[in-house]
Amino acid sequence: MRPLLLALLLLAPLARAQSDEGAIPYSDDEAQDERNRRELPNKSDSPSSGPRDETEVEAQEREQSLAAIDDPSIGLSLEFLGGVMLLDSSRGGLFDPKGMAGLRFTWEWSRTVFSNEFAREASFVDVTWSHAANGEGTTLVNSTANYHYFSFAPAVSFPFGPKSPAAFFAQLGVGAVFNSSNVTINQLVTPISGAKLLFQYGVGFRFRPLVVTWGRKSGANSDFAHAEDGMRVSFRIELTRFRRGYIDDTFVGGSAGVTF
Repeated sequence: MRPLLLALLLLAPLARAQSDEGAIPYSDDEAQDERNRRELPNKSDSPSSGPRDETEVEAQEREQSLAAIDDPSIGLSLEFLGGVMLLDSSRGGLFDPKGMAGLRFTWEWSRTVFSNEFAREASFVDVTWSHAANGEGTTLVNSTANYHYFSFAPAVSFPFGPKSPAAFFAQLGVGAVFNSSNVTINQLVTPISGAKLLFQYGVGFRFRPLVVTWGRKSGANSDFAHAEDGMRVSFRIELTRFRRGYIDDTFVGGSAGVTF
């Protein structure tokens, strides 16, 4: 009897499984939800789909130039000047070539005023002293002359490219030339001195490669505002003319020094 009951218990689940009609179908609501999900557009039409508007502070920070942070140099230079001065000849020739030497102080004032990268490199001003000497004549009759040129000359600069250490420049300035001469006739020396208004104009190429650097942090956000302080070697090749009265002297040469 017991074996029969055990067999009936085992057969009951099998019979129920055969009478099962299959998987339970989805409800109408679930099917509708599935269709709705498939019909959603690729992009939302809501106003939040586009980029959010910048605040005024964010726009100002984004537009702010970081040129002053990248290169905080104040642009002060001291250079030694050297070359040939073609003095207007007093003997009817074209010119008398004489050696010339001097000092030049340069201030790149636009670096202090502007933050735009191009404008910072656009202008500078030179304060220059230079000296040339001239002598001519015979043992009995001769003259020696010393010319001291003082000038203040603003200039415009055109860099060869972004962050380029080389640039073309043109300048126009004013100043004065002081002349001290000695005229000797049979060992009798007569000193003569005077001054004339000076106009200066010229063109040339200016170079300022960075040779020594030391880093420092600057600005409110120290994570990215890493400035590079340092020293630059500055040098020029130039052609400059000095107009004194009706006479034109021409300087061909250059200068070399340091820039901070």
